[in-house]
Amino acid sequence: MEPVVTQRLIIRRMAETDLLDFLAYQTHPKVLRYMPIEPLTEEQAMRFLARQAIVEIGDEGGYIVFAIHHVGDAKMIGEVGINLLPKALFPPYLLKRIPQISRRFY
Repeated sequence: MEPVVTQRLIIRRMAETDLLDFLAYQTHPKVLRYMPIEPLTEEQAMRFLARQAIVEIGDEGGYIVFAIHHVGDAKMIGEVGINLLPKALFPPYLLKRIPQISRRFY
């Protein structure tokens, strides 16, 4: 998916270079208060980012996360995820529309 760019935000693929920003909010006590998980270790975070950098919409597992990058601060400030059926079960015309649909929300 091509990045979705607005004046303030860029919704883009996650990258291994997002590690420090990702860990900053993934381990923040105020964020963790609303998440039913333990804080990620650096190793777990790196594996997650590596997987998200290559996963495609509709791959087995069906879950993809995109980085929310704040233009003004030049850093990743959060994420947004999509959980879809595998490609074999998902209508091809919808896969092509996901970038267009996402632009309507940002």
